[in-house]
Amino acid sequence: MKRLTATICLTLAVLLGSAGMSFALPPCPSNQNQYYDNCFGTYTYADGSKYVGEYRNGKQHGQGTYTYADGDKYVGEYRNGKQHGQGTFTFGPVSKWAGDKFVGEFKDGYYNGLGTRTDADGRITEGTRKDDEFQYAPTVPPTVTAPQPPFAKPETDFTNKRIALVVGNANYNVGPLNNPVRDAHLIGTALKQYGFKVILVENVNYRNFRKALARFSEELRIAGPKTTAFFYYSGHGMSYQGNNYLVPLGSRINSLVDIDLELVRAERVHAAMGSITSGVKIMLLDACRNSPFKSFIRSRELGLVPMNAPRGTIVGYSTSPGRLALDGEGTNSPYALGLVRAIKMPDLTIEAVLKQTLNWVDATTNGKQIPWYESSLRGHFYFNKN
Repeated sequence: MKRLTATICLTLAVLLGSAGMSFALPPCPSNQNQYYDNCFGTYTYADGSKYVGEYRNGKQHGQGTYTYADGDKYVGEYRNGKQHGQGTFTFGPVSKWAGDKFVGEFKDGYYNGLGTRTDADGRITEGTRKDDEFQYAPTVPPTVTAPQPPFAKPETDFTNKRIALVVGNANYNVGPLNNPVRDAHLIGTALKQYGFKVILVENVNYRNFRKALARFSEELRIAGPKTTAFFYYSGHGMSYQGNNYLVPLGSRINSLVDIDLELVRAERVHAAMGSITSGVKIMLLDACRNSPFKSFIRSRELGLVPMNAPRGTIVGYSTSPGRLALDGEGTNSPYALGLVRAIKMPDLTIEAVLKQTLNWVDATTNGKQIPWYESSLRGHFYFNKN
């Protein structure tokens, strides 16, 4: 066994809880002979293998993608130079397991733990893998739909209240999108299943966007400081001069001065959740499509930038820095589908939810889109606690 992350719009998931935070890493030196530390870079080896991802202390550490010279590929977490954590390993065309894929837990460079192996013929093996063997291996023939694991019935008596604002903007005059409204409804439905009171608005202009934020803020204030606050936005987004912006319908950007007048700063969402001092605050910005304002913003930043959010955050992106996320060819974006799928799994922490989303999106898009997240939470948050 071998040893084994956007245009100006990225899906950003921010979960605010109780600790310090880390931000997207700067690029590594272009010279491969230089020391790589606390940076994001690409290293090509003599045999043609290539690693793209995070480094710390000269070693692969964090999220990364390793493509072997023979076509095998690993996408997932690294620790001290080894695959360690959640990941996806796909066997290349010259392997005797060509086309097979393992999605699950890795330890010290080997896949080891809970996971799913999908053979090239569609056969699925789920179980716990240890010492290169599955402890149990129920299989599903490729012609039969795999049975879904029984999900625990959602709790109805939550210790803390849960309130969400979900926004989907699609009908832009310039750069209209297909899926944000459907994505918003998909996310909203899932949240209701797990105890959230959902405020859902769609295709809002600047005024109505601000009104929705004001209502959200007031609902949170009334509910109390221990409330779980959740914000999801799907639509156009951009960053400029260190600030992130959400794009309402009807925005007219004729000059750089208009940016602050026509767009909604992401910091306004933080302000709306300001009354939540001891609860969890979640912010998902599904703003990963092409920007409609390319003509005059010549030096725009790629991707959303760090927002200096309050202490205790988990930040997730629908794709790796500097990459374009997909709106989706079907009725929903890959990230929205993967996120809802993971939310419904019982007993997953928010970190595990985002890892499952990463693996699913990577597999679904054949590596074209790889979600990304950073975490500094001390405690645990569960959407679906059994």
